[in-house]
Amino acid sequence: MFGRTEYPEPLEFQGTVTAADDDTAATTALERHGRQWVELVLIPERSIHWILGPSPVHQEVGDG
Repeated sequence: MFGRTEYPEPLEFQGTVTAADDDTAATTALERHGRQWVELVLIPERSIHWILGPSPVHQEVGDG
């Protein structure tokens, strides 16, 4: 989750939310972090496309 309280500020990481669906995630984010934001953005894990970073979680390892 990323947010900012004023438009001149950059979006900054505010934490993570785990929920069963998008609506529940949004509700949880607002309950946890309040409504003082001009922008609060949730990025579903399924929407992340790694260019560099962690290996895929479900990567199979060969028997060598």
